[in-house]
Amino acid sequence: MRLAAIAILAVLFMIPGTLAGQSQPARTLTMASALQQKYEEIKRNLRETAEAMPEGDFTYRPTVAIRSFGELFGHVANSQFNNCSIAKAEPNPSSGTDNETKATRVEILKALNDSFAYCDTAYAALTSETAMQMVRQGENQVMRGYALMNNVWHNTEVYGSAATYLRLKGLITRPGADDLSRHR
Repeated sequence: MRLAAIAILAVLFMIPGTLAGQSQPARTLTMASALQQKYEEIKRNLRETAEAMPEGDFTYRPTVAIRSFGELFGHVANSQFNNCSIAKAEPNPSSGTDNETKATRVEILKALNDSFAYCDTAYAALTSETAMQMVRQGENQVMRGYALMNNVWHNTEVYGSAATYLRLKGLITRPGADDLSRHR
């Protein structure tokens, strides 16, 4: 009887539109929509990571040669304001502010969230056409999409470092985040 039930469930999962095997409509993923999706994912990961660290550990520095946890997130804010101002082709609204020097968890989370709010509009305005437009990056001209891709890439690198800080403190960003068995 148990074997028959397993066989029936296996067949149901293989038939499109049944149980967990429900078919998904095909979708088109453009460069713009891919960047928007990846930005939302890394934004969630960075926020959850920053919020998971207690106030007293924002000064945590695994070694003297690297940034503290708080400085790392101040760096993210600085970088986001820079990359997104390039994509928006406007002056950096945070120019002259070094968010790495913020002293408290509250100040750092505010800077991080302000940088996300600033970048949200750059990603929301991105289309396949605008992604290809040239914008000034210093003395160079780069595609608007490149500036936003660079932002996602940089944030992903920082997330990898920040997640390690949490693990060294015995913390995780969310349930299942440290379950590496799915990668084997």
